[in-house]
Amino acid sequence: MPATKTELLDSVQNYVTLLKKKTPFADNRPSRHWYESFRKRHPQLTLRKPQNLSTSRAAVSKEDLQEWFEEQEKYLREKNLLDIPSSRVFNCDETNIVLCPESEKVITEVGARSVYRIVDSEKESLTVLFMYSANGIRVPPMLMYSYQGVIPKNIVDNTPKGWGIGVSENGWMTTETFYEYITNVFYPWLVQEKIQFPVIIYLDNHSSHITIPLVKFCRDKQIEIIGLFPNSTHVMQPLDISFFNPFKVAWKKLCRSGKF
Repeated sequence: MPATKTELLDSVQNYVTLLKKKTPFADNRPSRHWYESFRKRHPQLTLRKPQNLSTSRAAVSKEDLQEWFEEQEKYLREKNLLDIPSSRVFNCDETNIVLCPESEKVITEVGARSVYRIVDSEKESLTVLFMYSANGIRVPPMLMYSYQGVIPKNIVDNTPKGWGIGVSENGWMTTETFYEYITNVFYPWLVQEKIQFPVIIYLDNHSSHITIPLVKFCRDKQIEIIGLFPNSTHVMQPLDISFFNPFKVAWKKLCRSGKF
């Protein structure tokens, strides 16, 4: 339970007031100088920007995850898939990419009330589905656009060969587009790369992922789908934990460079 600066100062103020301790603080509240000295006395502490965590995610316990791992170990052992090479184990997930990320701070005249940066659209974004193997090999991703009908020719022409393209009303992944990705992009890539079957895909339990046609196709093609424990992707989803953040940092840097 990390504390903000205000919460820390509130706690100290309440503490010295409750114990009736004599302090040099005005109204028993520590000053900015006390706070700065506190930071220096505790170099093991640092400032971090917290991520919002819903109550359902916060409710996931260590015991829940241990039970999930035990169940998966038993299942994979029964399927003789427990010790397969990392090249046959995959994780997929989607993320939202803002086409015009927030700008860095700019230098301007003192007193300027409004500072602008011209962009095509400040809210335009797209969804990208990434698939990586456990040994770090990227499968061709899928780009999701919020178009109705035919995708513009310039988008098709500029999309790298082998990548998937999908459309939906809001640009989010749907059951149909995820099925298209697995059948038209992922499976052909496995065959092309001569990956030995069966393979495993770990994914979250979003409704757009699991459908009867997809399950049937995966069973026929020896693709084992395993859902991660619900509301735990913030600690269990490999792409969420180690890939998306550095990817978006690199994306922002590229956008600001104007080299594409």
